[in-house]
Amino acid sequence: MKRYFIIFLFLLCGEGLFAETSDLKWIARGVGASLKYEQENWYLNGDFSKGGPNVSMQSNLPDKIKFKALRFQLRSPYRRVAVRFFDGAKQVHQHYLKTRGNPNIWETIEFPVAGSPAHCWGGAGDGVLRDGVHAVAIVFHRTDLGRSQSGEAIIRNIEFLPEPSTPKKRINRLKSWRVSDPVRHFREVGDEAPLEFLLDFLPDKKIKTVAFTWYDYQGSSVKTGHVDCQKDKLLVPVPSGKGFFELKIPELGVEAGFFVDSAPPAEADEYFAIDSSFSWGAPPADSVMIGKYLEIMKNNGVIWNRDRLKWGAIEKTRGRADFNNRFGLYRRTAAAKHIKTLDVVHDAPSWTGAKLRTKKNDRIYDIYYPSNLYDYAQSFIRINREFEATQKAFEVWNEPDIGFGNTFPPPYAVSLLKAFSRGAADAKLELQVGGGAFATVSGGIHPYEFLNFDT
Repeated sequence: MKRYFIIFLFLLCGEGLFAETSDLKWIARGVGASLKYEQENWYLNGDFSKGGPNVSMQSNLPDKIKFKALRFQLRSPYRRVAVRFFDGAKQVHQHYLKTRGNPNIWETIEFPVAGSPAHCWGGAGDGVLRDGVHAVAIVFHRTDLGRSQSGEAIIRNIEFLPEPSTPKKRINRLKSWRVSDPVRHFREVGDEAPLEFLLDFLPDKKIKTVAFTWYDYQGSSVKTGHVDCQKDKLLVPVPSGKGFFELKIPELGVEAGFFVDSAPPAEADEYFAIDSSFSWGAPPADSVMIGKYLEIMKNNGVIWNRDRLKWGAIEKTRGRADFNNRFGLYRRTAAAKHIKTLDVVHDAPSWTGAKLRTKKNDRIYDIYYPSNLYDYAQSFIRINREFEATQKAFEVWNEPDIGFGNTFPPPYAVSLLKAFSRGAADAKLELQVGGGAFATVSGGIHPYEFLNFDT
C-alpha cells in the first residue's frame, strides 16, 4: 500500500505588523494577520484564506514588568483564546481558555502566569517556566472559527496583574481523582454506559452526593444531575448524541473530556497520523497508560504516530546504546499495539563532534549538528534495528530553519539527510526517510532555501 504523510509546517510567525501605545509595542503574527489600535481597542484580524493555523498579537516585555497574571477584555467569534508566555530560558508555554464565541459580547479573560507541560516547545521542553516572562502573545486559532475563513478579535484593557486572582474557595475533599480508563472516554454512538472515576477522599471529607454538568463544544449545558459517590469511585451518566463534551463537578474539582462518534472504517487510512510525545514530557509515562492511548488511536482509525527521539539520551557513549528508558518503553509498547511510528530527531551526543551550549558574542548557542555524518547514519541504523517493529519512517532533523538548526546554512541539514538516507538504503532498512518539518516562513531560514539546487 502506498503511504502518505503529513509533515507539519508551523506558521507561527507571519509578517510583523506593528501597533503601539505609550506602554507596549504589539506585533501581529501569522499569515493574513493585521493589527490596529483605535479608541483604546486592539483589532486583530485573521484572514485564513491565505493559509496558516493561527494569528496573534505579541509583545516583548521590559524587565520592569513583573506580573502574576494577564487579564484583558475580549469580543470575538473564536470559541477559544490562547496565551503564550515566552520565558527567559527560550521555552514557550501556551494556555487555552474557552470563550463565548460571540463577537457582540465583552467577556473578561484571565491567564495566571504558569508553565504548560501539555503545550510547550523550545528550551528544555519540560513545561517548567524559568527566568520570568520576557514576552507574551494573545493567540486565536483557525480551528476555533468553525467554517469561517476570517475573524476579528477586539481586545481592550490589557492588564499585567501583580497578584493572581483568587478563585472562590471550595472545600478540598479529595487527595486525588483520576480517570478509571481513558479508552472509555472515546465511544461509538449508542454506548451510554456511565463514565467511571476513581476517588481518594481526605479523612472526614467524604460526601454522598455531588452535582454534575455536561457541556457541548460550544460551551452550552446539555445534561445536568446529581450522582452518588460509591466508596472510592463515581459513576456519571453520559450525554447522548455525537460530538465532544466536557464534564464538570465543581464540588470535587473534577473536569474531563468525552467524545462520541460513528465507528471508523474497517481499514485505517494511513494518510492520517497523530503528532504526540509519548517519549518525554507530560504523562502518560508508563507502558499501561501509553498502551491505552495508543488503543484510543487505533479505535479511531489512526495507526501512525509522530514521536520524538533524543539521540543524546539513547547513546551517550559511542557504541553503547541504552534502550531501557522511556524512549524504549514507548517503542516496545507501540510495537505490541501494532502502531507505526514516524520518529523525529534534532539533537546529537557530544561524541559526534556536536558542541553544546557554546558562548558567542554574549549569547548562548546550541550547536547540535554532528560533524561525522557516517557515525550519524550508522548510529541510527542500529537504533532502527532495535525499534524496526514500530519505527517505519524517520524525519531527519526537525525544524532546521530555527533554533534546532542554530540558523546554520541549509547544506548542514541537507547533508545529514543525504547521509542518513544513503546509509538506510545500503543497510536495506524498511524505513521511509524524509527531511525535517519547517517551523516558520519568517524569522528563520526560509524553507525555499533548503530546496535550492546548490544544497
